[in-house]
Amino acid sequence: MKLDLSKIKATKPYTALAGNRDRIISIMFVLFASVISVIFSFMLPFGQDPDEMAHYHMIEEEFGTNGYIDELDAKIWQGGGYAALPFNLAGRVDQNTASAAATEHFDKRLSITDFHISPLVIRHLPMGLGFYLGVALNLPIIVCTHLAELFATAFYIAICYLAIRLTPIKKDIFALSMLIPVTIQQCSSVNYDAVLIPCCFLLFAYILHLYYREQKVGWKDIIIVGVLTLVIVVTKVPYATIAAALLIIPASHFELKIGKKLEVASLVKRFWYIVVILVILAGCAAIYIGRHDPLIKTLVSDILEFPEFLKFLQRTYEQRFYVHLQQMVGMFGWADSYTSSQYIILFYGVMVYLNTCITENVENKLNLPRRLYMIALVAGAIFLVEVAMQSWNYYALYGWDSNVGLEQYRQYIALSDVNMGVQGRYFIPCLPMLLVALSGTIKREKTAGYYLIQALFYAITAYSIINTMNLRYWII
Repeated sequence: MKLDLSKIKATKPYTALAGNRDRIISIMFVLFASVISVIFSFMLPFGQDPDEMAHYHMIEEEFGTNGYIDELDAKIWQGGGYAALPFNLAGRVDQNTASAAATEHFDKRLSITDFHISPLVIRHLPMGLGFYLGVALNLPIIVCTHLAELFATAFYIAICYLAIRLTPIKKDIFALSMLIPVTIQQCSSVNYDAVLIPCCFLLFAYILHLYYREQKVGWKDIIIVGVLTLVIVVTKVPYATIAAALLIIPASHFELKIGKKLEVASLVKRFWYIVVILVILAGCAAIYIGRHDPLIKTLVSDILEFPEFLKFLQRTYEQRFYVHLQQMVGMFGWADSYTSSQYIILFYGVMVYLNTCITENVENKLNLPRRLYMIALVAGAIFLVEVAMQSWNYYALYGWDSNVGLEQYRQYIALSDVNMGVQGRYFIPCLPMLLVALSGTIKREKTAGYYLIQALFYAITAYSIINTMNLRYWII
């Protein structure tokens, strides 16, 4: 299903100036995303993105091959000396060892019969295609990993470019979210965030496009939203709450006919209470079916012990709030190298600056109830992320028994200190929605200085990344 960008109707009036503005932001994004992605690909050593080797193992499982990742582990991760770098602040890349490992090839040649594709392959599809292309061409192993990163970067740039073109408002805020250093680190490396984050951005941009455009929302639009939501669900379930932003669109703006007489949107509007009941019943059924899963038991115990859960969150954010701010902006590698506090302050200052005003001409401004609703969706996604990582804390970090009953899970909450599993980068998929919900409505008429400030900021970003990577991994 192809989107024809030439037929996209933005809010009136869409002047030539608006078209120039779109091109400026789009070009700025593609230029800086390409440059900074290359910087990360070559300056962030192999395997230093969190859990990168684990994701390579997932790729092999999803594509159904066997043996390649064991060779990658032995010849590059271990043989190249990269396994010694995580959490070792004194560790630097041994260029002689790394150069020797860079000449290694896979012993096993790739055959089409090696593949036994899993439905979960969508989580790592771009990276897997790049990696196995390199294997098929019998390229050095390290080149295969760079191809995986290149394919991830191409997917990220293409999807995010489409999101910028689609969103009728806050294009600069979308671009800022896409060009956060940690966003680019994740989207130009081998992990499922490289699929998740661009799809989350595109999903919300498409919903805004549907809200502001003149045409009715039809079945094709619902299918596009559904496909993007499915990709997100397969990758990381909590962010599927973004799809619920579709409800900011008035029911009268939908045209979903079955046959000649049945109009689905009208029925839903008329019998909305039945739909709500069905959704609640479906949620209860899902919880009952998965009642033995540690994640479900954690979720239910948090709801039953909600005051204790709030205390748990309070302890977490009292101790880790600034760390989350760092991790969302510029905390690279295995969270052991981060940009300066000055850059982090600059980033949040620029973010606020870009979000206070608008450069678009809009007729249907987002009213307060819609803004509050979007904030609630973001809060819901963050809540689910907190619960998921809280569950991880129990059995992975603390080593507690995950097979115990619900009563024990209710006691676990008080026994937990802070939610160590959550990282600031987990908030990035929801960032455009939150910023749009909090955005200002004052029209900015003069934009030359506005774009110059952005260009300077991204130049400073590139310098900050190079400096941070150089000091952490390369300068002895």
